[in-house]
Amino acid sequence: MSSNSLHSATRRSFSAALFATALGLGQVILLARLVPKSELALAALSGVWVSLAAHLQEGGINAAIVQQPQTPHRALSTLYWFNLLQGAALWGIVALGGWGFAHFYGESRLALLTAVYAATLFAGGFSVQYKALLLKNFRFHSLSRIEISGATVAFIASAGFAWTGWGAWALILGYLMRQLTESFLLIVAGIPLFQPLAQWHSKEAAPWFKSGFSHIGERLTTHFVGQLDTLLIGKFWGVEALGVYDTFRRIVFRPAVLVAGAAEQVAFPLWSKLQSKPLYLRKAYLGVLNGLNSLIFPAYTLAILLAETVVQFVFGNTWTAYTPVFQWLCLSAMVATQLNPVDSLLLVKGKIHLWQRAGMALGLATIIALTVVAGQSLVFAAGALAAVQGLLCGVVFIIILPEQLGFTARDFQKTVFRPALLCGGAAIPLLVMYGQPFGALHLAGIFLFLTLYVAFFRRWNRGIYAWIMELLIKKPC
Repeated sequence: MSSNSLHSATRRSFSAALFATALGLGQVILLARLVPKSELALAALSGVWVSLAAHLQEGGINAAIVQQPQTPHRALSTLYWFNLLQGAALWGIVALGGWGFAHFYGESRLALLTAVYAATLFAGGFSVQYKALLLKNFRFHSLSRIEISGATVAFIASAGFAWTGWGAWALILGYLMRQLTESFLLIVAGIPLFQPLAQWHSKEAAPWFKSGFSHIGERLTTHFVGQLDTLLIGKFWGVEALGVYDTFRRIVFRPAVLVAGAAEQVAFPLWSKLQSKPLYLRKAYLGVLNGLNSLIFPAYTLAILLAETVVQFVFGNTWTAYTPVFQWLCLSAMVATQLNPVDSLLLVKGKIHLWQRAGMALGLATIIALTVVAGQSLVFAAGALAAVQGLLCGVVFIIILPEQLGFTARDFQKTVFRPALLCGGAAIPLLVMYGQPFGALHLAGIFLFLTLYVAFFRRWNRGIYAWIMELLIKKPC
């Protein structure tokens, strides 16, 4: 893939991610003002199994399709029909899980909410393979337009349902409308690449099944671990606290997840092509991590320093008591950025089992940490989760990356420590004013922070600075 094509793909994915981020944040803010916290908690709980199944659906054999150099048409047809069967099966399984949740939490509405939410899995079965093929063939222009269309539909639908008093249904139906829209557009965009045959050839598809099923265990483990906070906070702290936590988590993590997802969407097929060239693979990975931290660190540094003002302005006075929870989640998002590209790297290198083991250890640590602080306020839960993520980061940088990528202390200094240090230096004026009522001096401090950060970034991180400026301003040649 040429540098111009790579730049164009990254630019499209990044632009779509920014647009989807803005709409997503607007959606969460609007719902936080229109929907009671307990209703938001019900939507969060109903989404636990759906989210887990959706990650399973998009991974597995579809990740293998992207990773493998070629996939014969008859094998693709078999995999397509498998995706349809899998989508229907996941719908049924998750709906049963919602019935179990309804009994476990004593909320009968969870059964129907989860069953309707899970219909997104059935719809996704028709289109998930087309998404994998568009990724594999670097059709990022189509993928970006589809993502923007889906985010727009979700925002309009959720806002309309919330405004008319649908409560938790506003979020559920918004996601369902988004999935239906994206599935239709993915099929339309993907048909020129592939049209399934009415055939089943399991032997020809066996290598993709084998590779995909080895990935499924990791997807199940790591994503279930990622939902443990929702499950345990809902049980230990109650639905009101979960409504606060989940709303904050959605708005805090959305920018990091979407920006990192846009980068990985381009990086994964590229890394797959570079898997036989370790030096190029290492350089590409370090560039992605450096770029992510250079973009995400300053945004979350500002959010932490101005948290009380942000929470009061965005959510209202009834939310300001939970400001420390918001700050801990911002720190967690910065830590999670270091972990986002690791699973894609290990999948490319055929070592995804290492990430599954790390996920199991993280799950155990999460259970222990939240159990220990269960009698304390919600901020202790947020702090404990940030600490657990920090421990996993230590494992990644000390053990996994050095073994798999030849990662060194100098690489850490360049990709993680330097962006953090630049943010810390630029934030000194705001640190001096921390805790004081927001006023004109804070506006001046924000402007000074941005000015100093850009100046420091340009001086000590020139390569990434030039790439990001070209990404944001210039068009590819």
